[in-house]
This record gives sequence, structure tokens and C-alpha cells, in this order.
Amino acid sequence: MATALYLRRAPSASRLHPHLDSICQHFSAARSFVSSRGTLTAADKNANEAEAGLAAHRLRSRIDRRPSLDIGASPPSGSAPPPPASVSPSTVLSHAGLPLGDRGHNGGDSDLDSRSNIALAPPIHLATTFRRPASGDYGDAETAPEGKGLVYGRTDNVTRELLERTVGRIETMPVRGRGPGEGVHPTDEELNAKADMMNPDTIAFSSGMAAVSTLLLSHPSPATVVLPLDVYHGVPTLIETVLRHHGIRCTSADLTDTKNLPTRLDAIAREASGTGARSIIVWIESPSNPLLQVVDVPAITEVVRNLVRPRHPELTVTTAVDSTLFPPPLSQPLLSGADFSIHSATKYLGGHSDALLGLITASPTSDAGAELGSRIRQVQQVTGCQASAFDSWLVLRGMRTLHIRVERQCATALAVAQYLEERCSRGGDEIVKKVHYPGISTHPDHKLASRSMPEGLFGGTLSFELTEARHATAMAAAVRVIERGTSLGGTETLIEHRASIEPPERRTSPPGLLRMSVGLEDSTDIINDLSRALWVARQVVQ
Repeated sequence: MATALYLRRAPSASRLHPHLDSICQHFSAARSFVSSRGTLTAADKNANEAEAGLAAHRLRSRIDRRPSLDIGASPPSGSAPPPPASVSPSTVLSHAGLPLGDRGHNGGDSDLDSRSNIALAPPIHLATTFRRPASGDYGDAETAPEGKGLVYGRTDNVTRELLERTVGRIETMPVRGRGPGEGVHPTDEELNAKADMMNPDTIAFSSGMAAVSTLLLSHPSPATVVLPLDVYHGVPTLIETVLRHHGIRCTSADLTDTKNLPTRLDAIAREASGTGARSIIVWIESPSNPLLQVVDVPAITEVVRNLVRPRHPELTVTTAVDSTLFPPPLSQPLLSGADFSIHSATKYLGGHSDALLGLITASPTSDAGAELGSRIRQVQQVTGCQASAFDSWLVLRGMRTLHIRVERQCATALAVAQYLEERCSRGGDEIVKKVHYPGISTHPDHKLASRSMPEGLFGGTLSFELTEARHATAMAAAVRVIERGTSLGGTETLIEHRASIEPPERRTSPPGLLRMSVGLEDSTDIINDLSRALWVARQVVQ
């Protein structure tokens, strides 16, 4: 009854919610009933508990929406309500596809499900077509009271939209422990300043390469793509074999050399402009695949924003970051000034090697992101490369454990890299010659990685080089706990000889390089398996 007394005597209670006065009257009636009867019947007791729950629910909702609201008299404890806590990305991930508290899906509007007791496992919406209103008008988000109606599966799918909302939020929400004001509740001013970042446009595709293709095709053509020196071979292969027939070409730049990068990008822009190009896309991988190079994303985006664009206003110049190897909340490139963040969600976001899906999130605060975001969705819809409902559901399920999986994978990858580095330092007839992992001190980008990556979390993927290709293929054949296979980010540890699957004319991997995607196995089991496989490789290749 303490809650009822507090609400009844608070002079501003009527301002909290229009029903609170009547709720308090119910509590008063209940108190009178107790005084007259001495005890409550079971039915009366249940009704009283329901009223208490309803009052608490409404008061909490009101306070959450208005943190600075004057609630009048203090609660019985004599303390004011605690300030609303800012929700961390790990909490959003744990509730992927669900409302957070009693709000709409992932903090948005509750237009996807009007029921108050929704399923705690989001359903898969498989419908490809929907009932058309009698008027024939599906409406739109601006004119229809309930928002735009669903039309067809290629343009509308509730499960896919749930995934897009979730990814968009974790791409842009502030992470505790980073930036000014960490560890405290954000002020109203800080929340307002970040408001534009909280609703980015995220688009889900049928694969990571479908996302890459759509992003490049959405730029005005002819276009030039500036690739880093180390890059996933599928991107230049896509450009050289398919997109060059549609006015898109590629060149390269050393994105790790931030000192000379302004000169290089300016020269590329002048050359592109001179040949009639209309767009330049600076393609960033950090860490890169397969050499795990780390670049200074804020520095690169600043060069593009403050130097290249002002000098070449005739060009649309954008920055796109492939964050597949370092997913949020480990990295959030849009908060570092990038125009687009791209993921092959087949990897870490899905995390179980059973979903095929790609994602693009466009920055809502950059002109290029805002302008091209709607164009990307248009190209996606008319070409029909949307993510399926089932794959969207699988990735949503996988994202619920993303933060836990990635932390474990990062810790194990560091232990494996340190073991391989120790073997590398032996010299002599040791066949491990080089280790590529930003978490070890011998990596050329270790200092930058230590500044830009969360403490102790340098990613779950590494690569290492053996003396020659025969050693690499022999070692890969000798593993037992580790699996041979392409892809990465799953619960199982994978190893692959990269050069043997890359096109010879666009090979980026050294001949003796093996790439490892660390899974969730015990680190000792992985290291023991590597030790035995290395021994076997040395015996086979003399």
C-alpha cells in the first residue's frame, strides 16, 4: 500500500498520467475495504495486485519518457527516482528483435505488433503479399494514421525490418567506456545531439556481395573505387569481371599511410574528374582481409570530408567501411565519420554458419549517406536482392549472443597469436615465419589498434605465414579440432589456405599464408591442434 499512499499524496500526481487519480482512488477504496473487512478475498487481492502493477507500469513509462519530470512528493523511501540508465549495445543485442522494456521493437515505435504481450522469440513473417485496402490505397508513412501498409515481400517484410532496426541501432548508439562523459547518464543535451544518429537507414541483402554490388551501383557513374592494398579479393573481382561493364573501375592506395594519403586521394580525384568520372568511393577494411591491417578510419574520413570534397565539388566522394571482421559494438565506423558501414552478416553477426546475408547502414548525418541511403534501398528493391525472412530471423537470433561470442573469440585469438608468435621468434628451422594479428606487439599497426580498438579486443580472426605453400597446405590437412573451410565468425574454428582460392591475376595472399577464424572451443585444444599439425607439416615437407 506504500505505493498507493505515495501516489495519492503527491501533489503533481495528476500530471504523471491522466489515469493515476482514478488508480489512487482504487487504492483508497481497497484500503477502506481492508479496514472494514480486515482481510481481502482472493479475488480482491488479485485485483489489488493488478492495480499496483498497472500504476507502477504507467509511472515508470512516464518517468522514462520525461527524466526531468517533477514527480511531486518523494516516495516512501525518501529518495528521488534514480536517473534513467543509458542502455548499452550488449543489452540491445540480448533483446535483438524484441521490444526493449515496453517500448516498440528495439526502442522504436510499436507499429510492428500492437499487442502488449508479444512473443519473446520474434516470429518469422513469411508472407509475400498482403490484403489490399478496399480503397486500393496502401497509404504512406506521412499520410496514413497507422503508417504505410505492407504491399509485397520484395519491398516489405516485418522480420527483415526487425533486423534492419536492430543493426542500425547498434551501429550508432553510444558505447559505455568510449568518448567524453563515459560511465555517466547522458544529459538531455547529449541525447538531443545524438538524436540524428539513432535512426540510420539499414538495408538487408541476400549476401554480403549483393550489398557491395548495390552500394557501388547506387553511386553516379562513371565511378572509381579506391581499394586498399590488402583487401578481400571478392571486391576487385566483382569490379573487374562485372561492374567495369557498367562504368565502375578500381584503383588502389595505401590507406595505412595517412601522411601521404591526402596527396594520393587528391591525385586520384583529379584523374577521375579528368576522365569524366562522377563518383569516387574510398573503400576501407579495418582490420583488412587477410593481413589484418588496421587503418585510422577517423583520419581517412576527415581527409575526404575536409580536403577531397571541397577541392572536387563536381564529384560525389564517399567513404565505405567493410566492418565484417570487426562488428559492432567493437567498431562503429559511422561514428568515426564514414558514410556507409557494410557487413557480411553471414560471418560474426549471424555467427552460426547457417545464414547468408549482407547489410549496409547509411549515415544519417553525412550528406552522402542521407542522399544515397534511399537510392540504395531503391536499387535493392527493384533488383530483388533482399534478405530472406528466414535468414533475417537467423541473424537476429545470432545477434543475441554476438557480444559474448566476440569477447571469447577475441581472447582466444590473442592466445593463439601469442603462441604462434613465440614459435616464430625461435628462428632456425621453425616453419612459422610471420603472424598477422593487431593484438601482438610485433604487428605494424599494434599502437593504432591499441588506441582505436576496445581494450584487449583485437578481433577473432588472424593469419600467419609458413615457409612455403607446401607447409601451409600440409598443416591445414593435418588439423583435427580445427575445421578446414572458408568463411569466418562461426562457433567453430576454421583454417584456410587463402592463395589457393584467389584468382591468380588478383591474388592478394602470400603463398604460405593460412587464415584462421577462431571459434568458441577451448583455447588449449586449439593450440594443441596447431602444435600437432605443425609437427606433421614439418615431417611431410622436408
